[in-house]
Amino acid sequence: MISSKTNFCCLLSLWLFSFSQILYAANEHNHNSTHSDALLFLLGEKLALKKLQVELNQDTSAEQKTANLEKQKQHLNSALPVLNDYLSRPESFYPNMQMYHDSLKSRGAILSDFSSLIHDYFKGVSAQPF
Repeated sequence: MISSKTNFCCLLSLWLFSFSQILYAANEHNHNSTHSDALLFLLGEKLALKKLQVELNQDTSAEQKTANLEKQKQHLNSALPVLNDYLSRPESFYPNMQMYHDSLKSRGAILSDFSSLIHDYFKGVSAQPF
């Protein structure tokens, strides 16, 4: 009989392995990656940015806010080239019009999300005293 502590350790190990694979894939992203890889990477960056932006409102010191904004800048710098590549897939990339249409909806949604994140980033930057 396996103890609950052993089960927990196994599940935690599996979760950490899965998460590390996602991070590795994100770090190894290049222009030869698939469309799905790019989307997965962008969603990870979106979540990280959203979390940092929520934390920015909770940070109390100017140093914390500056460090938070620097982390956001790093995430944006890594995400925007991938976003540009993701958005520039031509119609000929898709095997049929339905898949192209679905992709346009997906690309529009991710572009809207990143536009909001960029807006909130610059709102945070402009609120910083010089």
